[in-house]
Amino acid sequence: MSEISKRTKSENERINLLVFIFATLMDAFFVVGYLQDASVGNISWTYAIIVVAVVAVGLLINAVLYIRNHGSVALRHTVMVGYGVLYAVIMYGANSDLVFIAAFPMASICISTLRSSCEAALV
Repeated sequence: MSEISKRTKSENERINLLVFIFATLMDAFFVVGYLQDASVGNISWTYAIIVVAVVAVGLLINAVLYIRNHGSVALRHTVMVGYGVLYAVIMYGANSDLVFIAAFPMASICISTLRSSCEAALV
């Protein structure tokens, strides 16, 4: 294995760890927030359970991909697709005009991953 491919693999593993940690923390906030909103009565329990189920499926897929291969580029794509689906579900049941703010953390994952992928390709 050449020095460049070793560095790229190590770089991918480091990026994937950060993406996985960030995505897991965001998932935790979504789960806690929507369950708390349901307990207060701001949203229905059915809608909260749907959001939690979407988050759980995405988290499970991300965990399996990360555990199987720490350097897989597919992890970044599944994180973004999972959050795209989650964002669609969140927007569908939005009660507030501020729900679009959920896109900012997702966009930061996308931008940081794209930037790192471009830098790795240039090396």
